[in-house]
Amino acid sequence: MTVSLAAVFIPILFMSGILGRLFREFAVTITTAILVSGLVSHYDMVNNLRSVASVVSANPNVDTFFASTGGGFGSMNMARLNLQLLPRKARVDPASEVARQLRARVLRFPGFRAFVSVPPALQIGGRIEAREGQEGRVRSAP
Repeated sequence: MTVSLAAVFIPILFMSGILGRLFREFAVTITTAILVSGLVSHYDMVNNLRSVASVVSANPNVDTFFASTGGGFGSMNMARLNLQLLPRKARVDPASEVARQLRARVLRFPGFRAFVSVPPALQIGGRIEAREGQEGRVRSAP
């Protein structure tokens, strides 16, 4: 959204006449402020995601995880973590308990809202089923 918002002001740069000269500085200032704000927001989200990743990796029931921020699923202040738990026989806690543990630890970060869910064991409808796992979204408060 940041890039598309900044792109709205680009045509103002090409306006001619007195109005064009008057609004040119406005357009440059607003476009620069939007882009810098977006970069700072993304940088903050990456740092916050690293903090959350350290909590996730410390859980002994987690086998591996994938984390991403920005991209096509939301704004720059959203991230997604996909977790792969150890096989059921190799871990101590069931998936629901791991979700509860992670939810409690992630919500301790100020300004965070986390949505932790356990996917159904059987997925029907053309979706590829992964091994039993965990998915959560972390959103930095505006």
